[in-house]
Amino acid sequence: MPKYGGADIGFLLVGGYSVHRYVTAVDENHEAILEEPTVLGDTWETKALVNLRQFALSVSGFYDDVAGASNEALVGLSGASQVACMGFEGNTVGKKFIGFQGPVQTTYKRTATRGALHKVAADYRGSGQLEEGLVHWPLATVSGATADGTAVDNTASSALGGSAYFQVSALVLGGYTNLALKVLHSSDDISYPALATATVVTAAPAAERVTVAGTVNRYTKGQYTFTGAGAGQSASIFIGFKRN
Repeated sequence: MPKYGGADIGFLLVGGYSVHRYVTAVDENHEAILEEPTVLGDTWETKALVNLRQFALSVSGFYDDVAGASNEALVGLSGASQVACMGFEGNTVGKKFIGFQGPVQTTYKRTATRGALHKVAADYRGSGQLEEGLVHWPLATVSGATADGTAVDNTASSALGGSAYFQVSALVLGGYTNLALKVLHSSDDISYPALATATVVTAAPAAERVTVAGTVNRYTKGQYTFTGAGAGQSASIFIGFKRN
């Protein structure tokens, strides 16, 4: 069984901001909510599931005031619901990632201490699902007009839909109208119709979770396309998908 460490954190994206290069610790936990149905006459305490689950996320690291860095990514987001993605196993197609549907930032703290670099910390509480999916486009800068990613072979189709995660941390349109991101699927690894489509992106940072219902074919992959015409375009993107 492979072991993973801090060097294997491939990405941490919150609302389109890429912050893992500023973070020194991430804590994620999720739990099933219980109620105690113990009544008079019982001699042992009992617990019962109430069919609810919740998650929490906390990050801490170094303060950096560069555009798009840790302070900008976290300071103005208290009380806001975000889409977040974290790669515990690296930044490679087919590796697992954790998708957070709508974590709400509850706190943001900046710490200045004599003899030390400034630090930041933020806490999030779950509002929606925590999901474990597969990377379909590793966080990377792309510059071609359009491209398909490497296909993920899921060995079989499924019938219960899934969730696609799209993140854009940087974008230069270079005259193009927008950037379109999709998850495609195929039964034969030849023809790839669209499965999930993000809202077109005209500015970064941007993040979205898109759900789909019904059949998800055996093979899936990510795709990006710059719409229109231009030159000098580039974008830093991530695409992940979790099948139900």
